[in-house]
Amino acid sequence: LLMARVLVYSIALVAFLGGSSPPDVENPPHQPTHANNHQATALTLTSIFLPYWLTIDSPITPDDHLRITYGLHRACSSLTNSCRPFPSSIDCQSPSSDGPDFCTMWRSSAFLMSFTGILEIATIITFGIILAGGLQKRAQGWKVLVGLMGVVVLGQVASTAMVAYLLDYDERFFPGWELGKSWVMGTISWAVVLCTAGGVGVASYLLPPEGGYELIPSERANN
Repeated sequence: LLMARVLVYSIALVAFLGGSSPPDVENPPHQPTHANNHQATALTLTSIFLPYWLTIDSPITPDDHLRITYGLHRACSSLTNSCRPFPSSIDCQSPSSDGPDFCTMWRSSAFLMSFTGILEIATIITFGIILAGGLQKRAQGWKVLVGLMGVVVLGQVASTAMVAYLLDYDERFFPGWELGKSWVMGTISWAVVLCTAGGVGVASYLLPPEGGYELIPSERANN
């Protein structure tokens, strides 16, 4: 049992890095292909950069479709085969939506996802510090880890919830608009982090102190 906490942290780190593969995505105009990655952090970062939070695919002719996708920072259209910064000042002044309220919520969602992406990287570093540290770091470090991952979960839940709310209640989104694959990635990311935090917290709380299983120097000499 001496290395039980090391095992717990190692399994948790694998789970945190293991996560789930991002779903396959189609490329928006001028968007390079992104290889699948198996990290919760990569899911977060990919969801930030790929413009697939909200999408609509509407047939124009039997052989042609109009596809519009909204990302946290870009909007892309198959009509122009290009992407533009989003939301723009024109988007914020649109009379067919909540205007400034829409932009405030959308930008808040983007900020929260970016912030939690940084926190996920900090969490990975914290895992490394704890695993490389001594008994005290392993005994107390879980509190820092669970705290960091808790903030990540809260931020990402709020971010994905705001986008889902706008889809339901902002008038610019008529029937046909739907949550995209980047939104799914963000949701999977916080679900993985939540499970990891719960596992670390429960296991670390229930495990006996490592020090109780170590021989004192005099006993080591006698042995």
